[in-house]
Amino acid sequence: VFISQFKTGRISFPKNEIILLRLLKNYCLEKKLKLYVCTKVLRSEREGIESFSKFLGKEGWHYSPTDHSESSYERIAKSEFVVFADSTLGYEALSRRKKTASLSFGSRDPEWCQKNTGHQIIPFGYPLNFPDVGPFWSNIYKKETIVNILNYITQVSDKDWEEVLKKYQIDKIIKFEEGNKKLLNLFSELKIPSKKNVYN
Repeated sequence: VFISQFKTGRISFPKNEIILLRLLKNYCLEKKLKLYVCTKVLRSEREGIESFSKFLGKEGWHYSPTDHSESSYERIAKSEFVVFADSTLGYEALSRRKKTASLSFGSRDPEWCQKNTGHQIIPFGYPLNFPDVGPFWSNIYKKETIVNILNYITQVSDKDWEEVLKKYQIDKIIKFEEGNKKLLNLFSELKIPSKKNVYN
């Protein structure tokens, strides 16, 4: 699944996502993987799927908009591999130990980001200081590097994946807490009603 930051009403579609999604579609077709595009766009907004279809075509991928039948979290939970460019949901997938690729290319060039995405993309792992390229991330665009990262996350064993997450101390970026006990305790102290399963 690719986590998109696209929103309807934008003047133009983020160029970094167009580049990534075209590459991902070809990769998934070659490897016989299903590609889902997870968006913040409501299913009722036709502009959403039409915008993606302009450069992805109508076949070879699956549209996963926001609606009541499935949340973004549920789509991530169902997916074996996750790819993102600039998304807190992507980091949350990492915290849940999902095999995830962060491809935030353009993040080292603020002018390119502003011109082609409309906002500044944050380098992987910020505010920690990671190198521009690692086993499951890249802050620069190079097709061969990105394909190598995709090969890595789709082939790495669960054991080796856990070891690489520990090596790069992913918990220092974002930490998953089973059951969200701290959040629920805070709600309780503030006397805010909550449903436990909503925050798991």
